[in-house]
Amino acid sequence: MSNREPINDQEVMQVNGGAITYCWDGKKGSLGMNGNNKYELHDKEAFLAIYREMFGKYSDADIIRRLREEGIISKP
Repeated sequence: MSNREPINDQEVMQVNGGAITYCWDGKKGSLGMNGNNKYELHDKEAFLAIYREMFGKYSDADIIRRLREEGIISKP
């Protein structure tokens, strides 16, 4: 088994690839990468608008950074 070390947010932003994942229950949600949904999602429609705008042009990490900057996601 390999030794694993946690990475911080700044290191995550440097990762290319991955997949943005989210859950939404109709009122609130969570969002992250590869099923590690560590952010609270506050506005599903705003998230989807930014995701559609940026998908294919920017990395997933860039999309998450923008979502954080705009207050659409936050750490719990």
